[in-house]
Amino acid sequence: MKRYRITVKRTFGTVTIEGNTSEELLESLVGFPDLLTKIDESLSKPEIVSPRVSLRGVVERTGEGPLLITQKDEVSDREAIGILLYAMPTAKAGEVFQLMKLSGRDRPGLPARLSELRREGLVVKDGEVYRLSTIGRTWVEEAISRLRSGRGEVAWARGGKD
Repeated sequence: MKRYRITVKRTFGTVTIEGNTSEELLESLVGFPDLLTKIDESLSKPEIVSPRVSLRGVVERTGEGPLLITQKDEVSDREAIGILLYAMPTAKAGEVFQLMKLSGRDRPGLPARLSELRREGLVVKDGEVYRLSTIGRTWVEEAISRLRSGRGEVAWARGGKD
């Protein structure tokens, strides 16, 4: 049986509407603009972040911004970008790359890693700034927990302004 499909690419990913008949597809399209508006609004709202996993021993706050103080082999470049975004509410790509460089992680593939994180829904781009999605925050918290458990520290230590 033939199915009708419309796929719309958005900054957060793709949305697909399907129907068995063209009439069914058209009926589905009636509420589609409202659905896209709701999705866009929910993604652009700043997330209320609490409680946070402590970044003590992972990130050091400096005048330039948060810097990673972990060994290079302890976290991947993707995790490092995520941790920096976790430490800041939002950041432009250039700011993230500069902080990576100051953390001793200057690599040519960093823009590609940020694009991968965005494509996977871990990072959201609002205009020119990036922030972690809800799923991305959970992913980073798991990475920090893994770091802590690997060092024999208490996993999921919460609190503080780290």
